[in-house]
Amino acid sequence: MVPSSSIPVSTSTNVFENGKHKTELIKVHQWSSWFSTKTNSSQCSPPSKPLLIVTPSEVGEFPVLLFIHGYLLSNSFYSQLLQHVASHGFIVIAPQVNNSLLHLA
Repeated sequence: MVPSSSIPVSTSTNVFENGKHKTELIKVHQWSSWFSTKTNSSQCSPPSKPLLIVTPSEVGEFPVLLFIHGYLLSNSFYSQLLQHVASHGFIVIAPQVNNSLLHLA
């Protein structure tokens, strides 16, 4: 085990505060129309469930995270958390996992 005094600590970033990036939340309900406008492709079928994409608003290269939501919850339940993570310079993809009990309510 490494003594805690030898672990480098960065004081420049507080993960509990919003990051420096403004974010954009994209809800993709009709995948084929959204995807075809971005890629000039018309050979896509729509997703069975909505997809959330949260990205920094400015242009740049950012790492991509795949977020899978909790059991019996919607991906939109986590939208504030996803925006917070994206504000620190990540693109977050959050598909809606098909929970058959989710649609009984």
